[in-house]
Amino acid sequence: QYNQMLAETLAIAAKRRIPMLVSNPDKVRPDEGLPPMPGAIADQYEAALGGGQTATDLVKRIGKPFKEVYDLALCSSQDEASSACMVGDALETDVTGGNSIGCTTVWVINDGIHGPDVLEKGEGNYEDGVAEVLSCFNEARVKAKGGDDSAKVMPT
Repeated sequence: QYNQMLAETLAIAAKRRIPMLVSNPDKVRPDEGLPPMPGAIADQYEAALGGGQTATDLVKRIGKPFKEVYDLALCSSQDEASSACMVGDALETDVTGGNSIGCTTVWVINDGIHGPDVLEKGEGNYEDGVAEVLSCFNEARVKAKGGDDSAKVMPT
């Protein structure tokens, strides 16, 4: 019922071309059975808008992995990105964002959103699971960026 109501609401908003500001672009939640994360709702809204430049213009994402949030954090601390450390569980937002500004990144796996994937892909071997999840993630990023290998991310 929630998903139907959300879809109907997004369709009305799309018809009216209402802008959306997404302050937490995370898409995956670690706990199931709850409403979708804001990033997933933003994706649905972009689809309701028909995609393309119109959707991009009307849906503004701020927060991780976008540069502005890191600039703000570093500005308030007077530190350089190279002396900072981004700690997070999401490859798409936390690790990607930290990599994009050149700071050290720590990928939290066991208690994070990718923990179950690591266990499943590794078939009992933790290191293999980590390597497989990173490989799949990077393969999808490179494909989405038209084959650009610089789209790959790695925790450091």
